[in-house]
Amino acid sequence: WCDEIRRMGVWANADTPEDAKKAREYGAEGIGLCRTEHMFMAEDRLSYVQKMILAKTDEERVKPLEKLWRVQKEDFVGIFKAMTGLPVIIRLLDPPLHEFLPDYVETLLELQKLKQEGTSEEEI
Repeated sequence: WCDEIRRMGVWANADTPEDAKKAREYGAEGIGLCRTEHMFMAEDRLSYVQKMILAKTDEERVKPLEKLWRVQKEDFVGIFKAMTGLPVIIRLLDPPLHEFLPDYVETLLELQKLKQEGTSEEEI
């Protein structure tokens, strides 16, 4: 009966197909925000983002980009299927670059430790 008298729709934030499916189960009428940066922060994907960012050449950048393209495409297909034609708003990569990279201080400390242990520059 609530649906008959309400004036406001309910949309959800969902960054994965699982989130979108759960949103539909709870009655969401759309995805108000799908944050692509959250897709990239997943533990199994972050290393590919880092490799892509830190690549020195276009050739080095291709492999991680291809992997990210495949998993993101799968995510979008899953989200759109879960939403069965309802609206989905996607925000493309918003955060600053440093959020995808290893912690600067930790990296410097690790580098210092390796140098103190006598690790050669080639190995570092």
